[in-house]
Amino acid sequence: MNKQNIYVAIVNALVGVCFSLLLQGHMLIYVLACILILTLLFFERQRIYEHVLRKKKWAVVSSAFGLVIVMTGFSTMLTQPGRETTSVVKTVQAFLNLVKNAEFEKAYEGLSEVSKQTYTLQNFVRDQEYYRNKLKDYRIDEVTFNQFDERKAVVQVSSPFLIYGQDSIPFELVKEDAEWKLVFSPKMLEPRIAKPQPNGKKKKESGVITGFFKKLF
Repeated sequence: MNKQNIYVAIVNALVGVCFSLLLQGHMLIYVLACILILTLLFFERQRIYEHVLRKKKWAVVSSAFGLVIVMTGFSTMLTQPGRETTSVVKTVQAFLNLVKNAEFEKAYEGLSEVSKQTYTLQNFVRDQEYYRNKLKDYRIDEVTFNQFDERKAVVQVSSPFLIYGQDSIPFELVKEDAEWKLVFSPKMLEPRIAKPQPNGKKKKESGVITGFFKKLF
């Protein structure tokens, strides 16, 4: 192995390490496999040219076509997470905008099948009519995908004017037939407040000594 090949191997190894820090799962495997194949092709470039490419012109065309397929698949895999995030955000934005515009039936179509089974259109419209005027400006704070199931995601939405009676609320989504749908239920409309103590009395916090003996016994 000459110096040029050694340098290429070192660079490719560093590139592989960088990708391992940025990617996970099958995408990382795909990228590392592409790096390995390209490295081997570079090492054997002279032999490939002498025994294959120089004698058979069709091999040049097929090799170029294969390289295009590899690079296309590579770019598709890299951009897939970004496309999914954009799709999830657009789904939530479309739902909230439909509610703001009083297009409740269209908004209801954005619910998952499980949500529709437990949340009737009549009840949905009734609840949304109550909260519609209170639904003003909002922002998307975070999008999180389930690490065990890529077909599930959570979008955290907040608003300075409260959204469904809360300053921040998570919208759960599930992918059905290649489309993202909201998992929506009446429980999402209930403000997250602490349950009051009986007779309206607040529970007193234990002192340091009392807390110590409670932990001890």
